[in-house]
Amino acid sequence: MTLYKNALEVGEAQIHRAQAERQLLLRKEIESFLRGRLEAYPERRKALWKLDTSSEAAYLKSVAPNRELWKQVVAPFDFSGSKVPKPDLDPFYEDDQVLARWVRLPLEGTMRAYAVYAFPKKAKGKRPLVVCQHGVGSNSKNISGPERVFGFGEHEGMYGGLARELAKAGFAVLAPLNVTEGGEPRGRLHRLCEILGHSLIGLEVGKLSRLLDWAQTQPEVDGARMGMCGLSLGGTYTIVTLPLELRLKCGVCSAFFNQRVRKMAFDDRLCGSFLSGDSEYMFLRGWLERHSDSELCALICPRPFLIQQGKADNVSWWPDMEAEYQRAREPYEALGIGERIGLDMHEGGHEFRVEEAIAFFKKWLGLD
Repeated sequence: MTLYKNALEVGEAQIHRAQAERQLLLRKEIESFLRGRLEAYPERRKALWKLDTSSEAAYLKSVAPNRELWKQVVAPFDFSGSKVPKPDLDPFYEDDQVLARWVRLPLEGTMRAYAVYAFPKKAKGKRPLVVCQHGVGSNSKNISGPERVFGFGEHEGMYGGLARELAKAGFAVLAPLNVTEGGEPRGRLHRLCEILGHSLIGLEVGKLSRLLDWAQTQPEVDGARMGMCGLSLGGTYTIVTLPLELRLKCGVCSAFFNQRVRKMAFDDRLCGSFLSGDSEYMFLRGWLERHSDSELCALICPRPFLIQQGKADNVSWWPDMEAEYQRAREPYEALGIGERIGLDMHEGGHEFRVEEAIAFFKKWLGLD
């Protein structure tokens, strides 16, 4: 494939043109090949997921190898130790119902895990705990982080003050702080994690696990009744963490669940794609070898799981997402526990559905 018979007899412009066209074809061939591998995911699913639904115990045993492989994909850092360190506590807010404080928990070297911890002041006995995870900030001028899930700086109303409402309803709440600046700030840290054999998501999952170690030591927390919810990137953390952190007994994933192959690798005007964006931290090595979103639900099963999704949310094209949800239902239904997974589809956009989430946690974490 050339524009000439003898490179010695043509000018540099023709060689340059041929080089550019050859590069274009090469890139298209490679992308077509890689997309073909990704589109073959359903065949891999059949070959790589052999679920034994004869009982819950047999089921958990059958998915254990894929759970271990998912751990290798996320590659979380391990900050565990023999004794949970004592954190520094700072004021956040207090009213007649809730006391909320900032937690700074030492991890390793100069690094600490930050979170807001809140609990109902008048509640008696040990309370279930809900991890309430924020997403990325939409821009540097907006309030983001734990403050946002507690309802501060919420002129759009996406979070609905869910963390504050959970605390008022009687739950203890843990709202971890992750890096909120998407694009290059998160990408830079992800690259540093990658050359250590980890990922930025794995770093933040590791920090959450250590925060759970601390939360279980709090006198008002029932460590046997802990769940997690998150919006947007917080939804990411919810669905990637529950398969690994078995102390979390249920979860609500808002504005993230998707047909993962199309979301990651195909530009589509019906919904945004990560492929042409700057969310480098979302590309975990080996993610789509065997773990689409329905398979992550298979690792959450038999624990209860609720997906919240708006038809007007550009995160997903809802018919594709709904088809993925039907696949996620399959192991639950095969085990006779279809009531433990649900889809809260609504006509809105990128938002928590606060009443529905609180009702879910009351039911499955046993809040009286």
